[in-house]
Amino acid sequence: MKYIIAFIFGVSLNFLSAQSLSTEINDFYKNVITEEGLVNYGVVDKDILSKVTRQISTADLTAFSKEEQVAFMINAYNVIVIDKISKQYPDFKSVNNDSGFFKDPNQIAGKKMGLDALEKEILKLYPSGHIHMALICGAVSCPPFPKQAFEGSNLENQLSNHSKVALKSDQIVNSENKISSIFQWYGKDFEPTVKQWISDNGGPALSKLSFQKYDWSLNDVSTNEPAIADTEDDEDLRYFASNLYSKGSYEIGSFSNYYTQRIKTNTTDQQQDFFTSTTTFLYGINKRLNVGLDVRYRSTQAGNPDRLSTFGGLFVFKEELETDIEGNTLKSARVGFSALGLRIKYQPIKTIQNLTFQHVINIPLIGFSEAGFLDWESPYIISDAFYDQLIGSKGSVFFSGGLHLENMNSAFFRSGDGYTQISTPFTVIYSYFPDAKTTFYVLGNIAPKWGFNVSNGGTESQAIWDPYGQVGLGFKYFLWDNFQVELLYTKFFTNIDGFSADTFNFGTRFYAW
Repeated sequence: MKYIIAFIFGVSLNFLSAQSLSTEINDFYKNVITEEGLVNYGVVDKDILSKVTRQISTADLTAFSKEEQVAFMINAYNVIVIDKISKQYPDFKSVNNDSGFFKDPNQIAGKKMGLDALEKEILKLYPSGHIHMALICGAVSCPPFPKQAFEGSNLENQLSNHSKVALKSDQIVNSENKISSIFQWYGKDFEPTVKQWISDNGGPALSKLSFQKYDWSLNDVSTNEPAIADTEDDEDLRYFASNLYSKGSYEIGSFSNYYTQRIKTNTTDQQQDFFTSTTTFLYGINKRLNVGLDVRYRSTQAGNPDRLSTFGGLFVFKEELETDIEGNTLKSARVGFSALGLRIKYQPIKTIQNLTFQHVINIPLIGFSEAGFLDWESPYIISDAFYDQLIGSKGSVFFSGGLHLENMNSAFFRSGDGYTQISTPFTVIYSYFPDAKTTFYVLGNIAPKWGFNVSNGGTESQAIWDPYGQVGLGFKYFLWDNFQVELLYTKFFTNIDGFSADTFNFGTRFYAW
């Protein structure tokens, strides 16, 4: 008998817990959700929201029915979206500007998971197109925000009714019968077909499927911003150099560059080829601070072009020096792991999420030899500022400016003889995103460069002005959601007579969110 009483008592407590949370959420929604299904982020009561999110984080779902679990998780998703946005409001303009918005872990029922992971859990329990109408991602083109919390006891009816409301909104089906891109991204979830699902749930009978552009502007009641982006799924896979990784997330990247230059005049004909492969590990301490380690492998060949093979710099396996009887170099070759780099990347201004700074201290492992240059002999510090800005729905422009202090030996401090160099590169890249996985880009770069030969114990210095510029075309593609490949070709320009140079580049990036 006591077990029966305990069971009934436990079920009652569970019901009260679920009912209590729904009541709290409904009270919170009253002043926040508008009749149009937008969110008034300016009036969010942080105390009530904090209370709701605490209940979401500590809830025990072990005794919940499947319907109660689904209702809880839908409510959790929607409340967490409001919570994440309101913490940065009014400076927060779009979820698309925060690369970790849907991936950063949140505490939900005693577990840590991102919003993307939560959505997948919901669809596993309740595979239905109605779910895509009920989850509100914080964008203008999302379905209207539900005015009440979902409850397990009435879940199917609530989901169906909300889908009917959503299908009457312009962002889901507009006056031209263009439908939301949600139906394009998740078409398989709308059974038996997208057309039939829309018709069955009170929408129009469509003769064809025509999709709207997705407006990622914030679903704020006062928003007047233009569209932020139009991608092919909720997960914005596009890579932005200013992005930082959240705590525990990381990137493993490799970028290989084959640089070949030739100086041909009436008296000179010399070629030099460099193959440089840099492997980088970048780890998120938090959303505003990342640290990393670089390993650089390099091989080079130089000399008379008749003695060098095309792309021969790729196939250098040992140091080599070939001279004529007068001691003039005919061919040289070098290879090895040339440097280790310690990297730090950070966001200096919390309200400007697309501005980051990066510093890399490179420690050379191999310096000069009779066979020529492979890497600097002394440490060099690379400092850069990165800024990304979205342009319309399918483009972005990237700016970077740097101060590079190279070969920081005694000559740099004018305390001894040697060579040192300072450069201030500036880069502009325009990227076009035909879809969420693909990027085409054009690159322009100028790099003023000053070299200094220091002699007589640091008392004399000869400055060498050696600027260059380059333009390039590139392509990036996500083979999988967390693995991107990149191809890039650039053409170099300098003020040196008879100079020509090109680079051929290949890169990969693996992300662990």
